[in-house]
Amino acid sequence: MRVRARADDGALIEVALPASASEATLAELTRRWPPQGLTRVDIDGDGEVEGDGEVAQYLSLSEPTSDGAWDRVESDLGLFAAERLAERVAVHAALAIVEGAAILLPGRSFAGKTTLGLALAAAGATLASDEYALVDASSGLVTGWPRPARVREGVTGSRREPVAASVDPTPVALVALLRFRDGAIFEVQPLSRADAVIAVLDETVCARSRPDLALDAALAVTTGTLLRGSRGEAADAATRLLEILREERSR
Repeated sequence: MRVRARADDGALIEVALPASASEATLAELTRRWPPQGLTRVDIDGDGEVEGDGEVAQYLSLSEPTSDGAWDRVESDLGLFAAERLAERVAVHAALAIVEGAAILLPGRSFAGKTTLGLALAAAGATLASDEYALVDASSGLVTGWPRPARVREGVTGSRREPVAASVDPTPVALVALLRFRDGAIFEVQPLSRADAVIAVLDETVCARSRPDLALDAALAVTTGTLLRGSRGEAADAATRLLEILREERSR
């Protein structure tokens, strides 16, 4: 059985499943599917696959399938869709919304985005994404990648926290580049706009395939408060970020 899907730019991706794939496997594939940017064009078990054009990427799954294998397929599908979005630019970042203002936390996998995003949610913010922030390069407004936050457990395991929510396009008020260090105190300093643009651009999914648009997006979200620093415990960092945001907005 093959599942073929088309991204916003027309590129095709195909997921190969066992011919006798169970309903539970198909349901899990649906649960792992990107929330936007990837439209299925066919699910077919007899070898006839619709969707004209050359397939850009192939994925495969066997049965039974481990959580680690599902996580890899989910990540690959999401990245394929995010790189090819038609109306937004995806940035690897957690995104939290507070009183109509966005906090953007750029960073790759294992950078602590999810932990800090969940701490912000516990402190009263709305977590819009722990994976991608979607930027409108023309306005600088951001939305999230609305799916449950994925909390890593061990080397390959993970669990879902259903706290991420769909949000309206929101202006970015604070960009914070925070490095986690065990036992560290929360300590930040101002970040120049040039360095902030470079840092955001480095986390922009389409930086190589659409560099001009990626640069426009990075410029558009770096007009507010820009910080770089270190953090230890996530709850403390979340409280301090919210305090900084409110202080800056009250000026």
